[in-house]
Parts: sequence; C-alpha cells; structure tokens
Amino acid sequence: MPAWFTRHATLRPGRSIAYVWHQDGGVATARLFFEQLGSVIEDPGSACAN
Repeated sequence: MPAWFTRHATLRPGRSIAYVWHQDGGVATARLFFEQLGSVIEDPGSACAN
C-alpha cells in the first residue's frame, strides 16, 4: 500500500498526502493520510482544521 500511495498521492517529491472526506445527511467526515518512512499514517487532528 505505501508504494501505491506514494505513486498516486504525491503532490511533489517527498510529499505524499491524501485528504479524504465524505458527507452524509449534513454531517461531514474528513481524514488526512500521509507517507512517513515507508508507512501510510493518518493524522487524526489536522483534517478537522481544513
């Protein structure tokens, strides 16, 4: 999964992120994922700030 993520979610070399959101019934849920040291990690706080 990290290789797929860095291949498809790279803004510029060394910066792979994906901001994912879903809205249902007036409620939005957001998640922010990023690559770090070969792993895909979810940032639990910053997605809410956007």
